[in-house]
Amino acid sequence: MFRIHKISFLYIVFVTLIVFWFNLLVTSPQTTAMVSCSGPKTTLTSWHSRLGHPSSSILHSIISKHSLPFSSSQQKHLPCSEYLINNSHKLPFTQTTIVSTCPLEIIFTDVWTSPLYSFDNHKYYLVLVDHFTRYTWLYPLKRKSDVRKYSKPL
Repeated sequence: MFRIHKISFLYIVFVTLIVFWFNLLVTSPQTTAMVSCSGPKTTLTSWHSRLGHPSSSILHSIISKHSLPFSSSQQKHLPCSEYLINNSHKLPFTQTTIVSTCPLEIIFTDVWTSPLYSFDNHKYYLVLVDHFTRYTWLYPLKRKSDVRKYSKPL
């Protein structure tokens, strides 16, 4: 039993030393010259892909902080499709051709079904939105057929 603990302790000390030396190697500016090579340098696009598609300012910050070698022939970095997809939070709305000039001229309606019943045993909700004022009415319904109570014939 003592032998297992002794091996575990030595393993932890060994791993800690490796991590310490690795951090020292990465953060030390003197060792950068030892790590760099005279071969072809990596492009900004490759670094962008390798580092998980960061923004241009973060990419340049990482490259300068860690003195990463890169090809200076490509100074302008264009965002890749992965970066654009990850940073597009919603699509733009299309322009509408509907025009209203006064309140209650155009009203949008929807019947929404809730996955759960309310405390008053309502499962459906009638939503009415006035296009001109954006005023919204919400009517709780127990049955879908109760919509007729709130609709008026034209």
